[in-house]
Amino acid sequence: MATPSVKNVLIFRHDLGALTEGYVLAQGEGLEQHRAYYLGVRRLTGWASPPSRTFMIGGSNSRYDARALAFKLTGSLGLMTRRLRALEPRLIHAHFGQDAVQILRWSRRHHVPLVITFHGSDALITDDYARRSNPSHRAYVRHKHVLAGHAARVIAVSRFVRDRLIAQGYPADRCVVHYIGVDVDELAPDPAVPREPIVLFVGRLVPSKGARDLISAMHEVQQQLPRARLVIIGDGPLREELQAQARRELRACEFLGALPHARVIEWMKRATVVSVPSVVQPDGSSEGLGLVFAEAQAVGTPVVSCFTGGIPEVVEDGETGYLVRPGDAGALASRLVDVLGSRGHWDALSAAARKRMCTQFDQRRQTRLLEAIYDDAARESAIATK
Repeated sequence: MATPSVKNVLIFRHDLGALTEGYVLAQGEGLEQHRAYYLGVRRLTGWASPPSRTFMIGGSNSRYDARALAFKLTGSLGLMTRRLRALEPRLIHAHFGQDAVQILRWSRRHHVPLVITFHGSDALITDDYARRSNPSHRAYVRHKHVLAGHAARVIAVSRFVRDRLIAQGYPADRCVVHYIGVDVDELAPDPAVPREPIVLFVGRLVPSKGARDLISAMHEVQQQLPRARLVIIGDGPLREELQAQARRELRACEFLGALPHARVIEWMKRATVVSVPSVVQPDGSSEGLGLVFAEAQAVGTPVVSCFTGGIPEVVEDGETGYLVRPGDAGALASRLVDVLGSRGHWDALSAAARKRMCTQFDQRRQTRLLEAIYDDAARESAIATK
């Protein structure tokens, strides 16, 4: 049995260990008043949670594993339930709405409070598109009214996402905004690393991230600043198309593919500006917040992006970087030139960006706030069950 003084929480993510979701582990391991245990259906290899505190329903690439299939169909964890119940979990924290639907039946059956974090597209995609999407999206549309009634707390990664959730029927008194923090000590600027005239893109190569617009903007930037070059970190279905566009339009552009988080941070410290000019998609999805912008600013790298989704909550236009209208490649180019072309101006933006992250996005502070959310959710759930 769990030691009474230890407050265990169970963190659920269907695909546990995705390269782009290291924040799940950082948040869990940053808890001070709780101990995180991890539950997943499919094991990916982008990062690894502590083996002694990790429970896998299936194995690597196990979408059709018998245990995983049984869980998806019935919500049952079989013999694993006894091991999880022995932990006396205070609550289950599910990342993404679709994952919350999968763990919903287990949460209700065993009376373990459910906390959900919505990161963006899971809350923003329209029901019409979701019904024509993959099975997990369709299941979410069918069950979100049940989630709205059952969840002890619904965490939105930005005010923008919270407003959308409330419009969908989630109770305002149980919807809270919580910014995922970044480790501002680990991400401190390194004066020994010289800045280069690099515009850095970090993200999946999908339409919503705006890489097409960035390449178009860089054509104009390189006309004015020939030494400027574009470096693109990430992979996705648009890679070949974007590489062809870059060959036609740019004199200097590198595609590095997906990289480990530590390598991404190295590039952020070398770059002069980070630009991921996200745009709204026809399905309604947009940037929920954009953790890449917080990480960039933490290392003192200004950001140029768009007035899209929750981005204005992390990037202060004119103070820590610049935001332009989505899809406006000309305005994007102009702002990139502003940042690249003046060292004095860059210094001011860089200092303001670092200060903002230290005061508003510090991981330790944000983790303490998360634990307060856990406490409120657990306390109210206990009162409701008496």
